[in-house]
Amino acid sequence: MTTVSRRVGVFGGAFDPPHRAHVALVEAAVQTLQLDAVYVVPTGEAAHKAPAKTAAAHRLAMARLAFSDVPQAIVDDCEVLRRGPSLMVDSLAALSEKDRNATKPQQTNVAWYLIIGLDQLSRFESWVQWQNIAAQCHLAVAYRGEAAGPALDPLALPLVINEWAGKGVRVTTVPFKPLAISSSAVRAAIQSAEGAIWQDWVPAQVTNYIATNQLYQDATP
Repeated sequence: MTTVSRRVGVFGGAFDPPHRAHVALVEAAVQTLQLDAVYVVPTGEAAHKAPAKTAAAHRLAMARLAFSDVPQAIVDDCEVLRRGPSLMVDSLAALSEKDRNATKPQQTNVAWYLIIGLDQLSRFESWVQWQNIAAQCHLAVAYRGEAAGPALDPLALPLVINEWAGKGVRVTTVPFKPLAISSSAVRAAIQSAEGAIWQDWVPAQVTNYIATNQLYQDATP
């Protein structure tokens, strides 16, 4: 049977709530890396961040709505269902098995791309079993501007890639036009009743879900 090559991305986050910048980043990764699929993975219990403000069931539902217009996006519940801290090394193992079982023909060569921000790249060596993650995935690093992490001089990019390559980490980049949107800003705007602002920041289906379920009205940003 002929081996078929596929490119598959993984994009994790709390998605509390998912917003237009999340969607735009996945769309940019699909276009830049020619991805056949992207697993969007809402966090269960974050291992590196404070706990999510909203129940996992709501975040999972909102993510499915937010990415419903991206044909390549597959919102996966592996971290939501798993007990204990959400570790990417465990998620990659679960996603690899799912993808292998779902793909025909069975003998398929898959190139995996973990989509992260530049701020996450700077902390990558603190991730549990980061060497195993690097062995399985390319790190697809998005430029997201000063608001989301340190800026990167394009002239320094080859040095950064070479530095990580020396550690066995394959880094590729995803050019991404910064959007001044964050989940915390959305939550804060909802609390302050700035409806005209936050409703422009999230997909319409997510806006309706938040309103119907009265999310974030009493939660701290």
